Amino acid sequence: MKRRCLSFGITLIFIISTVSPIVFGFYMITSLTPAINSNISNELAVYFIDVGQGDCILIQTPENNYILIDTGYQQYAQTVIDFLSDLSVTTLLAFIGTHPHADHIGGCEEIFNEFEILSIYHPGYPYDSETYQRFLNAAQNEGCPIYTDDEVDPGDNIDINSTVTCQILHIDKSASNANDASIVLRLDYEQVSFLFTGDINGDQPDYVESYLVDNWDVDVDVLKVPHHGSKYSSTNYFLDEVTPAVSVICCGINNPYGHPHPETLLRLGEHDSLIYRTDLNSTVLVKTNGLDWSVFYTKPNHSPYPPSDPIPPDGADSVPFDINLCWVGGDPNLGDTVTYDLYFGVTNPPTKKSSNQTVTFYDPPGDLLSYKVYYWGVVAWSNGGLCSQGPIWKFSTDLPPPNQPIIDGPKHGRVGVEYTYTFNSTDYYRPDFYYEVDWGDGFYETVNPTWPNPEVPGPGIANHSWCKKGTYVIKARIHDAFGYISPWGKLTVYMPRDKAIITSQFLKWLQSHPNMFPILKQILGS
Repeated sequence: MKRRCLSFGITLIFIISTVSPIVFGFYMITSLTPAINSNISNELAVYFIDVGQGDCILIQTPENNYILIDTGYQQYAQTVIDFLSDLSVTTLLAFIGTHPHADHIGGCEEIFNEFEILSIYHPGYPYDSETYQRFLNAAQNEGCPIYTDDEVDPGDNIDINSTVTCQILHIDKSASNANDASIVLRLDYEQVSFLFTGDINGDQPDYVESYLVDNWDVDVDVLKVPHHGSKYSSTNYFLDEVTPAVSVICCGINNPYGHPHPETLLRLGEHDSLIYRTDLNSTVLVKTNGLDWSVFYTKPNHSPYPPSDPIPPDGADSVPFDINLCWVGGDPNLGDTVTYDLYFGVTNPPTKKSSNQTVTFYDPPGDLLSYKVYYWGVVAWSNGGLCSQGPIWKFSTDLPPPNQPIIDGPKHGRVGVEYTYTFNSTDYYRPDFYYEVDWGDGFYETVNPTWPNPEVPGPGIANHSWCKKGTYVIKARIHDAFGYISPWGKLTVYMPRDKAIITSQFLKWLQSHPNMFPILKQILGS
């Protein structure tokens, strides 16, 4: 199918989903009234009316003939009646009930009572339900021609307009289920085409989607997505041939069936189709002059939600240095893409650090400074340049674990002599700490810094003596008010006995004559 450009009468906005490669595109207006009241003498209009979890499609030909496909549930009958009345509709050239389920024909009785119906089409599929029986009775009471699978065949045309062709591609009263009995229509207006599919399925080789691909030309511009976007419809085999530029999904907000299914949305997106959904966009209108097409929707565009619920919380203290900033965002218009500008720094107001990001978190580069107050805020942007600014939040950082202290003092000494040692912190902004000292001889001591200034903490000073000769390892570590403990700092000291120094020559001679000076030998301890 040859791709054609959209008509640029109104600004076109593209939305790219953050969870899949699906692309949405639409012309944004707050009401369909301008389109409804405009002169469409040379235009075809197709309205996908929002009736919740159901189908209802109105075709308006250039000569103002009207064809209604399905009605949705009975509870939406008045919605449809009001919509048609706003268009000054009094007569429906044809009504097509695609199949006998209540979400497609539930409002027929009320609608038939309000408008003159000139012809009715339905598969004739035998179905036991009160809703279907009410539909059959209302059709009989209308007194117009009724066409079922017994009267029409695939390939037959419905005569609706001299310039518009409407061909039946599928109708089957003997289908294995009501969904696959659906009437499928192809609508052509010069170079622009539509495919209306009811609730057909396609996940098996013998299902209707495969039948359509194998027997008919289904390459169209606009696809009414089968079966509300269910998982088992819109197969790749089907979409490879349809190649829809626009796909419209009729489904209700938070419906219990999970329509449209994520896998179906993914397949449509992979086929580069612009997706519209009545649960997100409400009523969707496609207008064409036979060469180009335009898409309108009725749901107004709102500003995104102001960013909220920050992590860390506003005013938090002792925040770790590797914190990721997180917040809650979003947009009232489901499907709108929201981007965020992130402001962050130690000044208020903070400076912009990130633009047009789609994720709701920010990882500040590098480690944060200790004992600092940081300010941050987020501005959310959505389609149409609408934005919402959150408040300015602040938090203060925690301190990292202290560094190991440096021990300074004599490394050699004499037993019984008291020596002075200093213990130095290399940290700044460390309030309320002390040194734990292990002298290496079984004695431990707590040493406070000489002054408590946290910006330039003072050293700890302590005196100690050893009672026995030997090699000792002095160890010291810092404990702070946050419960952090530093690694041990270490200094090795040597404490020999306090005795006379004897020359090596005399000692060698004494060792060679051990019995000559027994008393001297005992004194020297050799």
